[in-house]
Amino acid sequence: MDEEDRKKLLDILLDVSKTEESILRLMIIRAKMKVREAQSELNKLIWECSRRGHVVTKREKSGGAYCAICRIPLGWWCPKSPDHLCHYPNEEGYEKYENVYWENCVFCGEPNERK
Repeated sequence: MDEEDRKKLLDILLDVSKTEESILRLMIIRAKMKVREAQSELNKLIWECSRRGHVVTKREKSGGAYCAICRIPLGWWCPKSPDHLCHYPNEEGYEKYENVYWENCVFCGEPNERK
């Protein structure tokens, strides 16, 4: 194989390499588009779950609350609150609890910053 043939072969190999890179780049772009579409669908489903009303469930180890359906965290679990979530006097609708320390839940008295 002479020098000219080697050069042609090298050019062909480089073209193949560029083609593989292009294919890989296109596959990555398609995958990213699918991720964006899936995230958009997930956001719609979580919004729908929120609109219908989350099913509040307690996380045994941490004491936090999450939705049993969409699994998003909702705050702290409260055994005394009507919706089983801790609420604080600085939240809208709970300002009337002036005598409660502002960092504690108006129902159970637990602090917002748990240890």
